[in-house]
Amino acid sequence: MTAGPAGGRSPAQAPHAQSPLALRDAALAGLGPALLPDWLIGQNLRDRSLIDCFPTMRATATDFTTGAWLIYPSRNFLPNKVRVTIDFLRRHLTKPA
Repeated sequence: MTAGPAGGRSPAQAPHAQSPLALRDAALAGLGPALLPDWLIGQNLRDRSLIDCFPTMRATATDFTTGAWLIYPSRNFLPNKVRVTIDFLRRHLTKPA
């Protein structure tokens, strides 16, 4: 909290960062909640250094700032390393519905 007009109190500005790692570090430091992917904070949730504030809710990637995007050329033949990478990311970043 910071001093507001006429001696009142107003909330301090929330931390802002582009890096999910920086947001995780801020949450671990107690600076406030952060919306982060499970794959990044899974260990923190298991060791209870972070808690899930909304365990019954799910967030979905709705724009470029909340999603993971893989951009590759559209063609009939993809090099095997590209196909393996796509399959790996789908298996490890997708949760069952």
